[in-house]
Amino acid sequence: MQTSLCGGACPAGYACPKQATVSPTPCSPGSYCPQEATVAETLCPRGLHCPQAATIDPVRCPPGSYCPEEGTVNPVPCPPGQYCPEEATVDPLPCPYPLTSRNGSTTCSICLEGFSLVPPAVGDIMTRPDEHCLSCPRNADCSAPNTTLASLSVPAGYWRASLLTPELYEC
Repeated sequence: MQTSLCGGACPAGYACPKQATVSPTPCSPGSYCPQEATVAETLCPRGLHCPQAATIDPVRCPPGSYCPEEGTVNPVPCPPGQYCPEEATVDPLPCPYPLTSRNGSTTCSICLEGFSLVPPAVGDIMTRPDEHCLSCPRNADCSAPNTTLASLSVPAGYWRASLLTPELYEC
């Protein structure tokens, strides 16, 4: 028997579990059916996702997200404090100390509370975070994430020479 969906071999994106299927079944979200004559669905591999029914080719999880399990329908955003730098990430990577990140990040570029971010002179913040995130200057307030020298809070009774100097002096 022949229909618009099943005229001979089962179409890609569908499963035909019986040899004489008249109405093929679309592969479920989280699964794919890559070729004609598919008898059973295949779960999307880790690092990939199958967002809709009748998927033929799994989709790589985009940077900033990860697909931790087989059968992933929707990518999971990387959590704060971790990053997902590449497509098809399976496990988020922890940010190197003293860096952190926001939800869905591809890199870590925020200094933790208690540190101040200094402008990069040379090098990548990810490979040399201790050169870019310095301990908060004495008597300063670095309680806000990603405090920079320019945004450094100077408490009453102290002063500093410019927005680019870390030293605080008592009045």
